[in-house]
Amino acid sequence: MLEYKIISSNGYNIYNVKIYVEKDELKASCTCPAGKKAGLFCKHISSLLNGDKSNIIEPSDSIELLEKLLVEYPNSNISKKNNEYLEKRDPDKYKKGFIYNNVEINNIIDLYNYLETIIGNELSISMVGENKLRVHNKEYLKNGKLKQNDKNAIIVMHINGDYYSFTDRYFKDWKKAGEYYIKNIENYANNRTMFVESERSKKNKEYIILDKSGNKINEIDLLFKYMKKNIFDEKYNIRYLSKEEDYDKANEAIYVFRNKENIIVFNKYLNENTYWIQNCLIKKDGIIKDFNNFGKACKYFINILEKDLNINIELKIM
Repeated sequence: MLEYKIISSNGYNIYNVKIYVEKDELKASCTCPAGKKAGLFCKHISSLLNGDKSNIIEPSDSIELLEKLLVEYPNSNISKKNNEYLEKRDPDKYKKGFIYNNVEINNIIDLYNYLETIIGNELSISMVGENKLRVHNKEYLKNGKLKQNDKNAIIVMHINGDYYSFTDRYFKDWKKAGEYYIKNIENYANNRTMFVESERSKKNKEYIILDKSGNKINEIDLLFKYMKKNIFDEKYNIRYLSKEEDYDKANEAIYVFRNKENIIVFNKYLNENTYWIQNCLIKKDGIIKDFNNFGKACKYFINILEKDLNINIELKIM
């Protein structure tokens, strides 16, 4: 087994990379967040495989021993993973990347590595697989370990396919999502304020929903109570799914049924404060539309009820 101590790009952390043979296969591991928590192929392993000695600190094995091992196992899986890793960093082959302060940021790992260089000593950063990236204030448990969870994070980015969502909004563009994240951290470092305004949020009108008495409806549970009280139609039934009922406690939703068949879902992601509406009136699996504020989602939901189902909701939209 070969072992290397690698200093992180921010100069604060030291990661241990191990290259070893197991069942006649060359393997690698790293104690950085990408490797340790997510089990991903990281830039520290890649730099060693490419013969980069610049970040190695002593005591470490020599890079020449690794070169001999690579010759002995020319078709290993880690060599293939390294080629894939390098290809993703080729801007001609990986079009989703963007440049920020002369640093190329192609994916969540690159974003993690860049944020590490700017968060300073007061903050910490953690990554959950390739689907979630969090920055925290440095709060400690009794055993000295960081409380790295969504609850104490100052900003969390969730990745779901080509969607990148935050507490107050979501993006379909990686560049906008990455820059939004970075600018928030820069703002926080300079004046302790979150969140920065995006062009999308400035243009996105926040509708105000009022009931018959002029009371504001600004949450899914309030909308459900109003509908339950004011909609009387034997063909339709509605159900509210609370966060306590949901198995992962991440959602709350209104389900609309027609003759016991679910036809519409109005759902809220609690952690992200974003909404989606699934309309099964158009096709069996439903058409899903996402929103980053309740008012706009509610307006869309009401429009379906009134236009497609001829249900008079009698809510005022301002």
